[in-house]
Amino acid sequence: MDQVSTPTTEIEALKARVTELEQQLASKDKTLTVLVDRFRKEQAEGTSAFQTLATNTTLKHIVTKKTHELEERNMELENAHAALSMAQSELLQAQKLESIGRLASGVAHEINTPVQFVGDSIHFLAESIDDILSLMSELLVVMNDIANGQMSIQMVEATVETLCEKYDYEYLTQNIPKSVKRSADGLARVAEIVQSMKAFAHPDQKTMSAVDINSGLATTLTVAKNEYKYVANVETEFGEIPFVQGYLGEMNQVFLNLIINASHAIEDVHKKTGEQGKITLRTRRDGSSVVVEISDTGSGIPLEIRNQIFDPFFTTKEVGKGTGQGLALAHKVVTQMHGGEIWFESELGKGTTFFLRFPVEQTGIVHQTAA
Repeated sequence: MDQVSTPTTEIEALKARVTELEQQLASKDKTLTVLVDRFRKEQAEGTSAFQTLATNTTLKHIVTKKTHELEERNMELENAHAALSMAQSELLQAQKLESIGRLASGVAHEINTPVQFVGDSIHFLAESIDDILSLMSELLVVMNDIANGQMSIQMVEATVETLCEKYDYEYLTQNIPKSVKRSADGLARVAEIVQSMKAFAHPDQKTMSAVDINSGLATTLTVAKNEYKYVANVETEFGEIPFVQGYLGEMNQVFLNLIINASHAIEDVHKKTGEQGKITLRTRRDGSSVVVEISDTGSGIPLEIRNQIFDPFFTTKEVGKGTGQGLALAHKVVTQMHGGEIWFESELGKGTTFFLRFPVEQTGIVHQTAA
């Protein structure tokens, strides 16, 4: 029995050991599974963290690169803006030079007319003075003869009458004062034109000053007279307005551009009808602003181009008569430099009126400075 039971006992013991080992192995396997799962999880988390770190690094690099590119673009934009401002300033100067060049012959003609008056008057006065001196010389002889008792009263009267007729004394007494006045008027006209040119070509200002708009309009009319005098009469209705803060030279340039445009519009009608047109300039105060109106009796602005007339280089004039910059620069000067407004009303076949609104006082808003 003992021989039989011993193997059985050992087998059972072995089974029990195997079961124990299996349980231990299962426990270790479970632990290993947990550890593996934990490792895999940590590995995944580590990979995610690494990826996040890599992503953040990439984003940081991209942001840095984009920031640098943005700074470069901003610098380019600033340079482009500076170049644009300089180009606009040069364009405004070119417009002024173009205007002065175009007006030069007209101004020369305007000056030449009163200078001719003065020249003719001085020539007449020179001849008249010679006649008067000759008359005086002969009268002195008569007086000497009277003093010596060589001439009777009747002889003196006859001699004086003869001398007055010889030198046309009555004509001289009537026309010498007229010649002097004509000379004075001619010189005053020349002085007015020169003063107007000086005021029109006012040196560019870096800061605003008090501007008399009525005076500026009158000055510009004087300078531009040769542009309109053959096709239009001018009427002015200047109201009682205060001085405004602004740039005199730039304002005068705007007034000139609009007056020349008005004369050209009337000229087109004048060629067809032969009738003299009219340019009307008005000023008035409107609250805290001054409004300028420049009207013409031209043909008006066609509907299809009214939204383009302030565009740079847009013009309906024939080649050589316009650059398309006058109204564009007028818009810039009024709106950007002075914080004002410019608009127009037009009726085909009747004419056009441009309105300019300038604030009397600047409100502290920084506008573009003068060129």
